[in-house]
Amino acid sequence: MIVKVLCFGHYADHWPGEQPLEVAAGSTVADLAAQVAARDPRLKGIRDICRAAVNEEYAPSGQVLRDGDVVAFIPPMSGG
Repeated sequence: MIVKVLCFGHYADHWPGEQPLEVAAGSTVADLAAQVAARDPRLKGIRDICRAAVNEEYAPSGQVLRDGDVVAFIPPMSGG
């Protein structure tokens, strides 16, 4: 099945825009994060640092994905 993946913050430099990615049926948000992180070592923080949103709603790492889902990985923000 195909999901669309977006990365924000500095991760967007290494995963620009919304990109489709094929995942196995029954894959979870955590599985997808591992798959994204495996594509580029600079994305490894996706698994442990970012929150995921599926179809614009925050989702737990164990949420099962469906074909056509849009998953965004959002790092914590800091300000001053």
